[in-house]
Amino acid sequence: MEAKLGNRLKTLRVHRKMLGKKTMENEILPEAVEYGREKNG
Repeated sequence: MEAKLGNRLKTLRVHRKMLGKKTMENEILPEAVEYGREKNG
């Protein structure tokens, strides 16, 4: 029982890390596109 819980918590931590990374990418990408457009005129 404890092993299952430990595995689920580990999986949850991995998923949260992946979600945080995707969230950060989605926040940065529009800014990068806008910056690129400004640089290229």
